Amino acid sequence: SSIHNPDYFFGILYNLINSDPELQELACQWLRGDDLSDESLKLLGIKNAISTETDACETLFNFSRIATETFPIVLCFDQVQSCARLPDGKIDLPTLMGSISKIHDETYNFLVLLSVSSNSWKENQYTIDVCHIDRIDSYVNLKPIKTPQIEALLAARLGFLHHQAKPKPSSPIYPITADMLEDEFPRGRTTTREALAFGRDVIQSYKKWLFGGKQGEFKVEERVKPEFDTTLAKFKNEWNEKLKKSQATVKRIQRFSSPELIQMLKEALGCLGITEIQTPFLTKTTFSSYSLSYCHPQTRQKVGILWTEDQNMRNFYYAMEACRKAIESQSCDVFYLLREQEVERKATKGYKTYSQLFNGKPHRHIQTRLPEIQYLHTYYEFTKEAREGDFTLGGWLYSVKDLKSFVKEAEILNQCLLFFDLKVIEKTIDVLPKDKLKSCVYNCVVDQQWMSQNTLIQQVLGKLKDPSVDAGKIEQAIEELSTENKISITGNSALEKFVAWVPGKH
Repeated sequence: SSIHNPDYFFGILYNLINSDPELQELACQWLRGDDLSDESLKLLGIKNAISTETDACETLFNFSRIATETFPIVLCFDQVQSCARLPDGKIDLPTLMGSISKIHDETYNFLVLLSVSSNSWKENQYTIDVCHIDRIDSYVNLKPIKTPQIEALLAARLGFLHHQAKPKPSSPIYPITADMLEDEFPRGRTTTREALAFGRDVIQSYKKWLFGGKQGEFKVEERVKPEFDTTLAKFKNEWNEKLKKSQATVKRIQRFSSPELIQMLKEALGCLGITEIQTPFLTKTTFSSYSLSYCHPQTRQKVGILWTEDQNMRNFYYAMEACRKAIESQSCDVFYLLREQEVERKATKGYKTYSQLFNGKPHRHIQTRLPEIQYLHTYYEFTKEAREGDFTLGGWLYSVKDLKSFVKEAEILNQCLLFFDLKVIEKTIDVLPKDKLKSCVYNCVVDQQWMSQNTLIQQVLGKLKDPSVDAGKIEQAIEELSTENKISITGNSALEKFVAWVPGKH
């Protein structure tokens, strides 16, 4: 079949491979369906944004029409536990499966993968129309891995260490043995997660044995779930790693649509103990998925929020009209507009309504900042993992409830200034650099339990990436933690020094 809107489509493809980063970003936003400003559309050389379902589908199908040599194009739907919910609380699989059926029926060159846990599928498949179920060509159940696969997996993970060892270990899975695997997995099969968790336990036991002077025969210690404070230290390390990834990949707030930003905000507010969160708030409007409301924990006022980063001022006017109606109908006590950009075009009708509504008495415009979105995105990634049953620390599986406990105890979200602007937390004093450094050192030691001092210094430098922090300051922090009996140090020279965690001292 012919290409839908060929001038627009090929113009967008040209801008995607253009060397101009601004045009590349705008092309991505257009394909995502963002409502771009007239100025942005002019830069792209097109007149309209994608505004209808037909346009969206046909634009997607265009890729299959031109993919004559690279097909199939793979579309993977993952982490469905975090998708929209039906009124009864079940996952909205019917809508998702309806979209997949449309792709199945009306185009070609697409391979669609839907990744869902067996339990979720059994609980929710009866909500899906039979006609959509019939579109499924095949089911693939992930089976347990057997002993040869377990050994291959562990060998792949240990290969880097073996390559550095002198002399070379006699077995590709050393210090793990075939007898250990047989004792741990007597049926000769397990899950990938359990195999890796066992491998981690063996390595930790082996390091402890080496640290203790190789006394007696090496044996794997019985696996005991760590105490909360130990796990919390591991979580802080994981948080810092994920936050660094977010900071590296999330460079602009506009990377996310307004519904995505609202969903991230909703999850974080729930973690902070905010109750009676309702989405959508601006019901029966185009901006329903851009909005939410909640009950303020101290004042008990109903707070309404609209989050829109749309650049098109015509749609901004309609958004302001929706806000005006909500305020006039007293749907909430306080209304916040979340938006990164200032509204500069004062001659527009949208600006006139905006200036009347969000003047700080009591409704106001909160300008969002990139670091806040990076925090929200990081927490949202953890939440999705926990919902799917993939949130692990030190080989142990933890729930959404556990995640919220870790975040609350570590006061992670207190560092996100958006919640200070929303008046749901009090602004806290920044952690002193020295305390932050000691905390990072301690968390690294707890995570690894035993490690060389040189390795510890390199890990801390890599995590902090602070020009003011050098090896000397890290060594000072190590000495202070040792004096406080939180860690222990053995060895005389810097090349032979080892650092170990002292359990129960925190």
